[in-house]
Order: sequence, then C-alpha cells, then structure tokens
Amino acid sequence: MPPGLATVTVRIKDMNDYSPVFSKTLYRGMVAPDAIKGTVITMVEAEDQDPPGTPASHVRYKVDVVQFPYSASIFDVEEESGRVITRVNLNEEPSTLFKLVVIAYDDGDPVKFNTTTVEISVLQPSVIPRFTQDEYRPPPVREGAPKGTQVVVVTAAALNQTIVYSIVSGNEDGVFAINNRTGVISIQKSLDYETARKYLLRVQADSLIVVRSNLPVPSKSNTAKIFIEVQDENDHAPIFTKKIYIGGVSEDARMFSSVIKVKAHDKDTGNYSAMQYRLIIPPIKDGKEGFVIEPYTGLIKTAMLFKNMRRSYFKFQAIATDNYGKGLSNKSDVLVSVVNQLDMQVIVSNVPPTLVEQSKDQLIGILERYVQDQIPGAKVVVESIGARRYGDGYSEEDYSKSDLMIYAIDPQTNRAIMRNELFKFLDGKLLDINKEFQPYLGQGGRILEIRTPDVVANVKKQAQAVGYTEGALLALAVIIILCCMPAILIVMVSYKQFKERQAECAKTARIQMALPAGKSASIPANNLYEELGDSTIRGYAQQEQQQLLRPSLLRPEVPFSSLF
Repeated sequence: MPPGLATVTVRIKDMNDYSPVFSKTLYRGMVAPDAIKGTVITMVEAEDQDPPGTPASHVRYKVDVVQFPYSASIFDVEEESGRVITRVNLNEEPSTLFKLVVIAYDDGDPVKFNTTTVEISVLQPSVIPRFTQDEYRPPPVREGAPKGTQVVVVTAAALNQTIVYSIVSGNEDGVFAINNRTGVISIQKSLDYETARKYLLRVQADSLIVVRSNLPVPSKSNTAKIFIEVQDENDHAPIFTKKIYIGGVSEDARMFSSVIKVKAHDKDTGNYSAMQYRLIIPPIKDGKEGFVIEPYTGLIKTAMLFKNMRRSYFKFQAIATDNYGKGLSNKSDVLVSVVNQLDMQVIVSNVPPTLVEQSKDQLIGILERYVQDQIPGAKVVVESIGARRYGDGYSEEDYSKSDLMIYAIDPQTNRAIMRNELFKFLDGKLLDINKEFQPYLGQGGRILEIRTPDVVANVKKQAQAVGYTEGALLALAVIIILCCMPAILIVMVSYKQFKERQAECAKTARIQMALPAGKSASIPANNLYEELGDSTIRGYAQQEQQQLLRPSLLRPEVPFSSLF
C-alpha cells in the first residue's frame, strides 16, 4: 500500500426500526365450557420488517396480565408459535365472553412490541358434539389388509347440528383416513407390523357451523381416542446372517461332532419368526449323509468319519423355514473342509484357557482380519482351547497359560491354508496382534509364541491311552505263547530222535545187503566174528543185530504227521 493511504472498515449496526405487526387487530375463538388444559383455541400471528435473521426480526408472544387478569389466568399463548391455549381445565358458564390481550415483541435494541385482542366465547354444551364412547378399541387389523379396508366407525351427536369428523393426532404418516361425514376410519396406506405394531388416533367431532368458521372447539366430549392394533402376518422370509458359512472338520472327528452353526432371522414375530433348519447335500459315495443339522438350533454335526480325507471338502445348502417349517424359506451355502494337525498352528498365550474361551469370538475376529489381509474372505476356525503343553513330547500341562489351536480356510480353494503360510501371516504381525489382544487378555496378557502342533506327541498320547481291554488281550497273547513253547520243544526233540533211529536202521539195512546170499542173517555175523577170533564180540554182535532188526525200529511208533 502506498505511503499516506489506509484502509478503514466501517461496520453498520442495524437499528430496531420496526415493531411487530399483527395480521388482525381482533382474533376470535370458541371454547367448550369443560375444555381440558392445553386445548388450542386459535392462533395469532405477527411479522417484523427488520432484516430477516436479525434479533430485531425475531417475534415472540406473551399475554398481557395487567389487562383482563382473569382471562390471563385461564388462557395463555405459546411464546414461539402464537397458539392461544387453555392454561387450566375449564369449568366456565356457557355463553361467557373472555377478552385476552396478546403482546408480540422482538429481540431488537431497544425492544419494540405491539398488541392485539383475542375474544373467546364459551359455547353451549348442546351445540358441542358428544361421542358415544370415549375410547374405541376395534379388532386387530392384519398388516396385509388392502387400502380402503374399514377399521372402525366413530359416532358423535349434537342437538340440531351437522357433525364433521377429523383426525387431530396420531396420523402423522397418513396411514388412516376418516370420512368426515360418516365417521368411518379406513386404511389409507399399507400397514407394516414390523414398522408400527399399534396406533393411537385422536378424533374430533365439530358442528358444521364451527368448521365453517374455522374455529374448532376441542372439549372432553367431542374428542375420542382410537386404539388400533396391527396383526402380524407371515410376510417376511428368513434371512441368514451370512451368505456362506465356512467351517472345518478334523480327520479324527467322531460321529456327530459339532462343525458350525447357521443362523437366520425373521422380521415377523411369534411363530412366524420361529425357524426350522434342514440341509440339502449332494450325494456322497456309499450313500453316506455326511452331515446332519439340529432342526431348531441350526447346529451342523458330522454324520460320518473322515479318516484319511484331508484336503477334501463338502459344499451344500442350509435351508431355513419360518413358522416351524411351514412358512417361508430361504437358503445359504455351507462349505466344510477336512483338515488335520498338518494344517494347524498353536497360539500360545500367558493367560488361562478360561480367559481365552470368554473372548474367543473377539480374538478370532482379530486373527481373521490379519489373515484376510493376505487372502480375502478367509475363515479362521478354532480347533481347540486348552492348557499350554510343554516338556518332552509336550506331555506336561500348565493351566496358567493356554494353547489356542487354529486353522484357516481359503474360500477360493475350499481347502485349508498351508500351515507355513498361516504361520507367516500371523507371526509377521505378532506385535500388532498383541496390541489388539490387550483389551481381551487383560493387563500383561499377550501371545508368547506361535508354533506348529506336535503330531508325534499326539500319537504318543494315544498310545498311552490304551484301555484295559487292549491290555488284557495283549497279556493273554503272551501267556498263550509261553504255554506253547514247551510243546514246541517236545516236538523238536522227538523229531530229532526219530531222525537218529531212522539213520541207524538205514545203516543196518546196508550191512545186511552186503552179506553172501543163501545164508541166514545170523550166520554171517557168527562167521564174521569167528574170523576175528573174539567170541565175546560175537555174542554182543548177535544181540545188537537182533535189537536193530526189530520191526519197531524200522518204522516210528507214532506217525510224524500226527505230531503236528
């Protein structure tokens, strides 16, 4: 800015130039002699020509209590709206005329105001219609009723008056309509039990003269309450909480083990919201059902064994039908993948298993989010929650810490995510996971490590769990073997003796065949030993020969085959 120049800002302050001006110098109203507190009689209105939005243009109302103080004690005016109302329950004489001065003032500086007069006439009871009932309670209306369906007929009467009916409250959405001459209330818009289960309408009956004067006269007698209840219909089908339910089952799961629970909701009430579930499963080999579902809880259980079926999966549908299976239905897909410990990881934390069980859903939700960062839509499943296992073969347990065994299902492949991948997804974010686990594990609670399950330890545990029946059978087998060993030894010794005797017989036969023909068997022996010059040997030889040539030695007394 050049030297010698300056910027001057001048703020112009608005002055309160105008006073509020009423649209009429005199307002008229009528009231019943027994009108209740808060009954609207008429409405006054004033405008201020000061700039809109300024305090000087804001008009408010009040009663002048100096002029006509009695009128000011039984009538009032609402400060913002200008509606003239009864301050108390009236008990005035018919045909009485009251005057009330109302002041309209603004918030300008200085405050400017203006006044008007309201004349209020108390009507004769005979010209005020009276309903036959103070309250009407028609039968419930079904929510599917078409437009124009009659709900109730209200009736009022007055001496020598034509009655005009109107709904003055409770029908803000225009659901109902009333015939102003007959008093028939009917449905104008569709009813929805789930949106509004009941309505409270307030209807008013006025004489035609009052209506034409545009001065309605509410009173105790010319207003009535209508209580309308909506009857629920089965117009909403069940809706499952998920489009697809993903779960897993272990290879060693027993029959009727729990797998996953499906859940459907219904906007209807009563029996129309009571579910019955069933499954539609494609044929499985050997006619096996595979899975069953509890009809009223939605809990899916195994119906077969899955041994050696790892990496297999099953896809089927769950059906929910309301009204205990007799109403409307909807369906959702179910995926169950077969896994074993080769697909699992163990999350070890320094808090008891009970604490992990209490916050299981929240903890799994956190883990699932980190897995889904890598594989969208992946589902983390809990296999087991137990005490921390440690030591040789993980045979010892520490109940002050816990093991949470989990696996994850990939919805793209329908199979479990590889164990090593699952480890990388979680172990790489261990610090972040621990931060999110903190509110659920408590002060100092955290994950200690993520490790793979010890399959060998599991097998060892199964071996240690051999029952009494198996042990008894094993002991019986050992006893049988020990009892059979002596018999086997006897057979072996007998067989050896038989072979020795058979060899001796064969030797004797060869000697006999070597002797000259035509001589008895005893002569060659005698001559033989005589030539040797030993009579003693000769006698022994004769005895031995007779012993060897006995028939009992040429064949066994017991057949060899009978020994076996």
